[in-house]
Amino acid sequence: MSDPLLENDPWVQELGERKGAEGYARGYVKGFAKNFAKVLMKGMVEELMKSFIEAQAESLRESIETVVQARFPVLYDLAMERVDQIEDPALLQRVLVTMSVASSKRKVRQFLRALPVEQESPLTNEASQEEFDD
Repeated sequence: MSDPLLENDPWVQELGERKGAEGYARGYVKGFAKNFAKVLMKGMVEELMKSFIEAQAESLRESIETVVQARFPVLYDLAMERVDQIEDPALLQRVLVTMSVASSKRKVRQFLRALPVEQESPLTNEASQEEFDD
């Protein structure tokens, strides 16, 4: 039961409004903090994934460099010019495998020239690994 005298009292009304505003503010801050934490975590995860992919790509480039120096040193400049432009670890992995198993400089040169000059999705141009396998 409610008391009409208390309900109409200005002090009680002001107190109720203040408590309602405080509750709203607490809820707003709590919701803001929760959403901020989600956004912050999402950004951190995205940065970690980006760093991981960049590190993986750099490691693959170094492996490709080693293979090219050992197997096809005359093609080193062409290989590194093309490989340095590739960011996709899957494409770099395909380049590494191709360089490792290629049977001739001619096939390696053909493969390298067919690689995308600017970043594209892996081997979407006319190059395909099957063309270069023996």
